[in-house]
Amino acid sequence: MASLDIFNQTSMDDLVEKQFLLTGYTEFLINRLCRHKSTKTNNGIGFSSKQKQFDPLAEIEIITSADPKQRGNQLSIFVGDYVEKIHKELQKRGVACDVRLPAVLRIAPAPLYNSFHDVFKFVQNLKTAIRVAYARN
Repeated sequence: MASLDIFNQTSMDDLVEKQFLLTGYTEFLINRLCRHKSTKTNNGIGFSSKQKQFDPLAEIEIITSADPKQRGNQLSIFVGDYVEKIHKELQKRGVACDVRLPAVLRIAPAPLYNSFHDVFKFVQNLKTAIRVAYARN
């Protein structure tokens, strides 16, 4: 089905509503699934709260405004020193996003094309990509 056909089956209000919901869900999953098991020490380095060993997932931080009206559907995610390796790992998994050096990934779930399941898979892929990138160093 062509994009215009899909667009004609919905309204701009529906797309904007889904945009806020998708981005909010993405934000929730990143905060919940990637950071809830970790704590940061006084020097800002992430460690697993149970094992007291370095956990790269503890370094993730969404740096875009938490106000949906200010951010639209885009999130900038601080991922640390291995941003380019993480980006390559995501590309291998079919994820389209971009890099803002020195340490930021930008993502934007598209309400016309992406589903909530796509967002869930993205966060799982992000976690895997981060772990793979850090394990190779």
